[in-house]
Amino acid sequence: VGFAMGDGTDVCKESGDIIITDNNFLSIANCILLGRTFVHNVISFLRFQLPINFALVVLSVLFPIMFGFDAFTAVQILIINIVMDSLNSMAFGGEPPHAEYMREPAQGKNAPLITRSVLGQIAWTTIGFIGVFAMMEMPSVRANFETPELYMSARFALLVIMAIVNGF
Repeated sequence: VGFAMGDGTDVCKESGDIIITDNNFLSIANCILLGRTFVHNVISFLRFQLPINFALVVLSVLFPIMFGFDAFTAVQILIINIVMDSLNSMAFGGEPPHAEYMREPAQGKNAPLITRSVLGQIAWTTIGFIGVFAMMEMPSVRANFETPELYMSARFALLVIMAIVNGF
């Protein structure tokens, strides 16, 4: 990466990939820290967002096949995606930079966001969501609800609680 100073000539600025406008070389370190913080925040968001959406897709496909009814209504899924996920994603986006990010090895520009360990975490969380949700289908649990509407509300409340726990 080529750097040019803001007070440099136009030729230098044209040839530089990054122009340091405040003429301070410490800005490079701050730039690196902010970039690494951004990547960490995106990965945290993916760890949060993907399991709940994968679980919703699996449950939306399996429930009609296995039980003859939908796991959730379209409005419930929209509420989860718009309200719950939007608020939590804003929280992830506002995470402050941490000094330990500077001790991590440099990543190439083609480095994947979803590494094998992140993918494993997403898979296990998705399986956990589906497993907890499957417990709602046990006859002993279903018998506790007097009406189908109450049962559907309990399933939705469970999904909301799982999304909140996943956020933490």
